[in-house]
Amino acid sequence: MSFIAYIIFAVLVGIWAGRRGRNGIIWTLAALLVSPVLAAIVLAVMKDLSIEQELERSRRENGMLKERVAVSEADMHSRMDHIENRMDHLEGNEPGKIRQENKREIEGSPSPRFCKHCGNKVPDDSVFCPKCGSRL
Repeated sequence: MSFIAYIIFAVLVGIWAGRRGRNGIIWTLAALLVSPVLAAIVLAVMKDLSIEQELERSRRENGMLKERVAVSEADMHSRMDHIENRMDHLEGNEPGKIRQENKREIEGSPSPRFCKHCGNKVPDDSVFCPKCGSRL
């Protein structure tokens, strides 16, 4: 009967070791070879590794989540660029460039236009520069 109790206590030490982040099988064998009481005392003195293992697992999951968000964000930007290029193509503009009028609407406040040739300020609706006559 005491032999069965000895084995049961050794298995309990192994289970307790597993919950503390240690290898339960090795601790069960150590408890069987040495003594379940002595193995339990040594295990009680040793550091609990389960908290550190949980923190490491949490850090890995956090890193994977950040990586997934970055990949999703890059994919979203790629899709938006594709949509903008497609819209520019449908409107007959050069792909990848937003027309000046749309750019001003996005910025919110109208910016003044200047002639590329003489540098004179021109009205927004002008097609030709009023000073030098060049096409805008």
